[in-house]
Amino acid sequence: MYRCSWLLVVLTFAVSFLQGQAHYNASVYLKTYRQAEKWYHAENPTALSDSLAINAYLRTLLQMKKEGVVNRLTIDSYLKSGILQMTAGDNATALKSFQQAITVHYLTGQLPDSLLFQPCLYAGSIHYDFNNLDSAVFYYKKAEAINSIYPA
Repeated sequence: MYRCSWLLVVLTFAVSFLQGQAHYNASVYLKTYRQAEKWYHAENPTALSDSLAINAYLRTLLQMKKEGVVNRLTIDSYLKSGILQMTAGDNATALKSFQQAITVHYLTGQLPDSLLFQPCLYAGSIHYDFNNLDSAVFYYKKAEAINSIYPA
């Protein structure tokens, strides 16, 4: 009986410890994401605040990947880092970020299509700037289709 009680105590401790770790890891990427959001929404943005935001979004994505977490924040992190990269004039890297957001959406198959509107619109814009007109039209049509489903 004593051994059974001791085993029950050890198992209870192990389970609560593992649940505490999952909560801790989730809070790590959420904390990083919130910091990125602060820099992204800075009252007086600078090249430094934009760079810090991009790095925080990318750290958020790494932490989420390490934990196997894919959700709206994944797409939002790719989207916002792409917007900031576009602002900095790094359209090639921004395009990759927007395409990653689109890819993540299709791989999960569980997130709303409305999350695709901005990445498609921005990807189309970059392709247009690169004079890749067929690709621009492709992404613009995707954005238009999403807009017709979710006009608000």
